[in-house]
Amino acid sequence: MVYLAKGLGILFVVIGHYELPKIEPEYWVEIRKVLYSFHMPLFMMLAGYLFGFSKLKTISQKTYLEFLNKKFQRLCFPYITIAVSILALKYFAGIFFTLQHPITKNVWKYILLNPLEGFAPLLWFLYTLFIIFALYPLIKILVKKEIIILFITIMLSLLSWPKAFCLNLAFYNLPYFVFGVFIARHFSLETLNTSINTVWLLVSLIVFSIAYIGSEFLLTFNLISKLLVIVLAISGSIACIFLASIISQLKILSTLKVFGIYSATIYLLHTLTMGPIKILLSQILNLTKAYFLLTAIIVCSAGVFIPIIIDKYFIRPNPLILRFVLGVKANKTC
Repeated sequence: MVYLAKGLGILFVVIGHYELPKIEPEYWVEIRKVLYSFHMPLFMMLAGYLFGFSKLKTISQKTYLEFLNKKFQRLCFPYITIAVSILALKYFAGIFFTLQHPITKNVWKYILLNPLEGFAPLLWFLYTLFIIFALYPLIKILVKKEIIILFITIMLSLLSWPKAFCLNLAFYNLPYFVFGVFIARHFSLETLNTSINTVWLLVSLIVFSIAYIGSEFLLTFNLISKLLVIVLAISGSIACIFLASIISQLKILSTLKVFGIYSATIYLLHTLTMGPIKILLSQILNLTKAYFLLTAIIVCSAGVFIPIIIDKYFIRPNPLILRFVLGVKANKTC
């Protein structure tokens, strides 16, 4: 079920990252807006869900440092590798084409402090997730019950945090991670039947729709709108999880599971594969709005399938590349 949920999520990420401001129709803008309200919180929630089954029950200085070292290798090795790759590709591409996120003189500042505002904004997820993994065990020392931690992290997410070291993103996404941990330790999503999943799917979609409509009427980012953002993220993520559970029980759309298995590679490489094709179609061929949907299908398909091919035939057969691109050792699940 988790792989199916990841498959749905990564598909939404790829679709959400395809934009052509000059020619994209209004419906595509709205689709991206809906997807952006929950697709990354979904991955934070799934990360917390998987962490909830971990063996890290007690925290000491030794176990904490060992834990951080593993997470550094798992998340920061790919972060550095992909950052350098995107830097090189965009440097040369920027000589000939106009880029949406060009290379600037503050490149190293963005890599070290805040990738979201630099040339490779997608890398914020790896950076932020590492910060969350560093924070959560420390919070767990002070507060034992996940439900109380969830309440505290929601309160913390409503505060203003500095952008340096992605602290604003870490505290914004921390409640979703904690919610995933809470689900893992108190519920079994794998044992729910189709009828229960369908009920929860409908309930979460209704909540999401009400929150989305409500957010449209709030022009200022006040406390109520911040809470609606959290409701949107959680209800949208839950809807995806239960939809994935229904799909797994009905034995349909099994391709989504493949997307989930390769979700890390798709996330890391999809912009590298989508970028050149998008430039070719939009800037060289100078396509108009009438061809937008066709280009969206072509570019998004490339963003999903080309990374899978690269992973299967180039990354996984090479342990060293696997280590630095995906942050895992050979024979381990990515």
